[in-house]
Amino acid sequence: MSMPSSTHARSLRGRIQRHRVALRSLALLLLWLPSVEPGRAQVVIRQVHGGGGNVYDRDYVELFNRGSAVESLAGWSIQYASATGTGLFSNGAPSPVSGTLAPGQSLLVGFSASAVGAPLPTPFIAGNPATNLASTSGKIALVRSAEGLDCNGGSVPCGPAQHDQILDLVGYGSANFFEGASAAPPASASTALLRAGGGCSDTHENAADMSPGPPVPRTSASVPSPCPPGTSVELSSSTDFASESARTRVRVTATTSAAVAGDQSVLLRVNGAGITTDDYLLNETTLVIRDGETEASTIFSVFDDTLAEGSERADLSLAQPSAGLRLGAFVHRPLILADNDGCGLGALAIHGVQGNGAQSPLAGSVVVVEGIVTGRF
Repeated sequence: MSMPSSTHARSLRGRIQRHRVALRSLALLLLWLPSVEPGRAQVVIRQVHGGGGNVYDRDYVELFNRGSAVESLAGWSIQYASATGTGLFSNGAPSPVSGTLAPGQSLLVGFSASAVGAPLPTPFIAGNPATNLASTSGKIALVRSAEGLDCNGGSVPCGPAQHDQILDLVGYGSANFFEGASAAPPASASTALLRAGGGCSDTHENAADMSPGPPVPRTSASVPSPCPPGTSVELSSSTDFASESARTRVRVTATTSAAVAGDQSVLLRVNGAGITTDDYLLNETTLVIRDGETEASTIFSVFDDTLAEGSERADLSLAQPSAGLRLGAFVHRPLILADNDGCGLGALAIHGVQGNGAQSPLAGSVVVVEGIVTGRF
């Protein structure tokens, strides 16, 4: 039997190596597609009060519809975790919410009761009575599910699947999980955290959006206070999947709901575990939409480095719109960066990805699956 020449053997190994890389990229893409991030709802956390037993007899959270359409709350929940502890959002039973909210309408959720303090105005939804909101520091998430999140954003980071479930997040005081660059300031036993603009401000910066003030809980029966109509801006990208080997160039676009009056701007941020500027080049970090226009774009270019770091997820988001804009429903985009260094790095077995149930236990996560292609070459 003839043996392949050394040149043919090297060629065969190279082809198998390329097929391995292709299979890894394909597996990443297939696992990611079912969990593409949904749009963020226009319902936000408007007030947080953890001083039950002082001004009022209960801790409470007020939700608010800052959008222009009716929102259904079916299947959603409010979840709480301490500021820096090891407890997960799922450790305390989530507090389910339900019903619908019209534009400018609130929903009040009351938690643990005390024998002192004024009663909360009615109607309100009774949340988990075992939930005690800390008055000065904590983390509160509005979640698109009644299932508890198995993370806390600090000692147990929230992965892609959990992030995709969080509709709004307020970290305050010494919290180690929050929106933007820093947590909201602490409140006190006699104050609440209030969202700026009467609940209409949402720059995805807890420190800018929330500040302490006298607690003024509103219910679904309160007179609605719709946010002023304005030009919304949303984010889109040319792809959700990029690779080092292809040196992918991703077009990222901010689009407004109408032509803008005067030049308007919005920040474009890039976050993600392990993501650094060694992984990419972003042409502009401020997108400027010129007077009379409806969009502005920039290019996110992936670098082909030589580090065996595994595939990563970059989170692109809009923040801090100028005075003539407001953030719309779609202001986050995920982007998977497939690594091409170190074949076999972090590879998982197929059965580990499949799991034993109807859904993969790794749904929404970035994983590497390696295989060998056999056949005639």
